[in-house]
Amino acid sequence: MTTMTLYGSALSPYVRAVRATFVEIGLDYKFVPIGPKELQAPDYAARHPYRKLPSLDIDGEPLYETSAIMRYIDEAHEGKVQLQPTDLLARARSEQWLSVANSYLYPDIFTGLFFQRAIAPKFGMPVDEALIAASLEKTRSHLDIVSAALSSGGLASKDDLTLGDILVGAILVPLQGIDEGRNLLKAVPNVAGWVGNLAKRPSFAVTVT
Repeated sequence: MTTMTLYGSALSPYVRAVRATFVEIGLDYKFVPIGPKELQAPDYAARHPYRKLPSLDIDGEPLYETSAIMRYIDEAHEGKVQLQPTDLLARARSEQWLSVANSYLYPDIFTGLFFQRAIAPKFGMPVDEALIAASLEKTRSHLDIVSAALSSGGLASKDDLTLGDILVGAILVPLQGIDEGRNLLKAVPNVAGWVGNLAKRPSFAVTVT
């Protein structure tokens, strides 16, 4: 039996996406919380040479980068649930949204907006209001793009949850926790509904902490 240990922080949407993937597939895993000090520890470089989160230990073998970990969980442990569509176009769209989440959504929505407003003050870090203002404008544009995709039948698939949905959702769900985010979501009701439904799924509800 394969033993898997996930190293990460509950505050990270990337970590939450991996944990949600485990829950959706129905796999057991061990979660080891990692903070800034642990990231800089000499032994962590063996798990992730770039000292980022998350990293996964698979029977002593390290695997890093969120999308690679999510694909491994889905492909190496196929069960009743599959989070990558068999239809080639839907599968490609799932990959597309994984890339969109990494390249565009995370920097603006999480780092530029949510982190600045919700996480930085908690740890006594300075809040960059100029960055928040710029990220608000970019987030409006991102949510419009997500809204258009949902209006066309879903991000990757109109019927099934995919890896792309999970990673996009892990970045958007935190918007519910800040005033600016709630206001932005109100302007795009279909995105607000989609995010609200995701937040209620057991896979998201149990990965808050």
